[in-house]
Amino acid sequence: MKKIQIMMFLILGMIFASHADTRREITPEIDKRSKELWDKYIHNKDDLILDNWGLVRITLLRQGGKQLDARLASFATVVFSTPLNFEIGKMSFDENSMIIYAQNLKGSALTDGEKKKISELYIKIRERFGDRSMPYRHGTFAMGKAFYLGFTVNDSNWLKSIAAKFGIGERRGGEPEDWVERAVYRISKFHGWKAILEEGENIQFDKYKKAVNRNIPILIERDNYYRLVVGYLQVNDKKYIITADLSKTPIGTRPPLAPKRERDYFSKLPPDDPWRIGWENKLKHTKFPCDLRVTPNMPLHPGFRIELFEKGKYHAYFIHGWRKSLEAWEPEIRKIVGNKKKDASNSK
Repeated sequence: MKKIQIMMFLILGMIFASHADTRREITPEIDKRSKELWDKYIHNKDDLILDNWGLVRITLLRQGGKQLDARLASFATVVFSTPLNFEIGKMSFDENSMIIYAQNLKGSALTDGEKKKISELYIKIRERFGDRSMPYRHGTFAMGKAFYLGFTVNDSNWLKSIAAKFGIGERRGGEPEDWVERAVYRISKFHGWKAILEEGENIQFDKYKKAVNRNIPILIERDNYYRLVVGYLQVNDKKYIITADLSKTPIGTRPPLAPKRERDYFSKLPPDDPWRIGWENKLKHTKFPCDLRVTPNMPLHPGFRIELFEKGKYHAYFIHGWRKSLEAWEPEIRKIVGNKKKDASNSK
């Protein structure tokens, strides 16, 4: 019976392997100078407190050609780099949360009529948030999450899913003109997750370094082209930033994750057992697409550059400090309950 089960494991592994999308797009050559600096100062080096370099430990979302826009991938990478990455993208509030927030604004219990209007507002938010129930294969888990986030920042739903991959929809009345600010604003509206957004062009190197050391990737823009700062390097009195262009970074691969029961069974077999040999070959040769992580142990991939820091070269966006909040809907809620109380910050 056990051999039949194990055979099924092997057959399923071969089936998954045949469907694994391991295609790689043609990417530019690796920047020679960047590789020299990476190999000399970072590659396979210990991450020490007194090091002269630092990396953001994040998952990079790969630009997928027609599947995913590089600007959206870069923005989503920054958003999902937070420890709350499994939560942001979902609604952080329900109808009861809105009622509590509204009554705190009012300073007293809501009337039945006010509760009804709050309920109607919540339904409106759910409708604009869009139905995310339809499954959508998008290469990797993280790329799929980026695509879903595109529905939010594009203020879209499944009926407009083709447009969602391009990132940000047209500006609506009262929204920020800058698309990054607008995207952060829309996340606060539709998901109830509010972030601190700091941005500017003449940012000091130490600000980049501080963000990297806090594991916060920086979204940078120049001539409407967007990339990420994922690290820094200081050598010979020179300061560098490590950038990633998600339109050029390759997708990673990983072996299948064997269940514990499967690992326990095969590890007990002798090394020359044909069943164990077949299982180990499956793990060795079967690869699945995964998101590329920035670590000092990886060789420098295409799309990464180590470039001299130039103050004012980029417009930089620091997005951090995510928290649950209904502040984005306060104007609409105040119209329902009035302005008797000025602060509802103690409520989500």
